[in-house]
Amino acid sequence: MGYPNRVWRMACKVLFMKSPNQRSNRMYGYKCEYCDGIVRERVVALEAFKHRHGFVILENVPGGVCDKCGRRYYHSTLLHRVEEIAAKKKAPERMEMVPVAAFA
Repeated sequence: MGYPNRVWRMACKVLFMKSPNQRSNRMYGYKCEYCDGIVRERVVALEAFKHRHGFVILENVPGGVCDKCGRRYYHSTLLHRVEEIAAKKKAPERMEMVPVAAFA
């Protein structure tokens, strides 16, 4: 079983970019895969990423955000950094305690 078409198309958009200038031209301004909105460049102040090794929180995260539904798109270099931090290959700047509680 492969990737759904929209995920594969997004992966192709990200994987085949060659330079930072080309990346900024293709990463933003296209139609959202989930609605008819347009993905615009934006910096998100705080973003939590779930990883098989736990969670990683990044600050001032550059990425694309759909102007209609809010769906977020990230470049592969950012996702590689999440992997490095979660797998303890790269040290985080600091650690934060996060409260956890049962819902019921």
